[in-house]
Amino acid sequence: IHTAWLLCGLAVLAKGLGGILIPVAVVGLFVLLTRDGGLVGRLEVLRGLAVMLLVAAPWHHAMWIRHGNAFWNEYFGHHHFKRAQMGVHGERGSFEYFIHQLGIGMFPWSAIVPAAVIRWAGFARPDGDRRSRLVLFALLWAAVSFSLFAIMGTKFHHYALPVIPPLAILVGLWLDELPEDRQWGTLLLVVTAVGLALLLARDLAREPSHLVVMFIYKYDRLFPHELGFERWITWLSVPVVVSLAALAWVR
Repeated sequence: IHTAWLLCGLAVLAKGLGGILIPVAVVGLFVLLTRDGGLVGRLEVLRGLAVMLLVAAPWHHAMWIRHGNAFWNEYFGHHHFKRAQMGVHGERGSFEYFIHQLGIGMFPWSAIVPAAVIRWAGFARPDGDRRSRLVLFALLWAAVSFSLFAIMGTKFHHYALPVIPPLAILVGLWLDELPEDRQWGTLLLVVTAVGLALLLARDLAREPSHLVVMFIYKYDRLFPHELGFERWITWLSVPVVVSLAALAWVR
């Protein structure tokens, strides 16, 4: 728990208030839905906040001492409120913006994400067993993170990165139970995943620069198409699609 609070402090240093707001929102919603008041005590909030402040506060204090109000205006006014509400630089878009980025950034696992979310959406129960509570936590984690970045005015491709861990948990849980779940609905989800994988592979083969702009700010930077990444992506996509199709095999 103390390590988790320490990591929240590092997240605040890296990305500002979002580093603590996302964990607080996710855990807070989880506690409210599960009505697990004992969890609050196990989180050691007072000690945890102390650990987080020991990590995050010194740099903020030093910047305030050196730059005064100019630091707070830049830090909160420009990089928090304006970036969230008005947009200061970067691209614009609605909630579907990050669906595309997650599709590219999580390839090939992104083809399985819709199946995993559909499978677990009705399984998460606040009063269920440990597995159902884990599913609920992962769904809340993904929904809160995705919603926060979707409503922000400023958008960059890599903003969707915090949404990936909970989606990976849901995908892993679904793959774990898949060999024993041979219902027709499950097989239909597998077929859908194969179709999504083909579409994503086609998009990547047509425009491999999608993989590069996951990590840069200058999205119009020239891409070396002459190196022939397209055929490599095509060949690498073949075992991906075959592996997904094999999930439908009864044995």
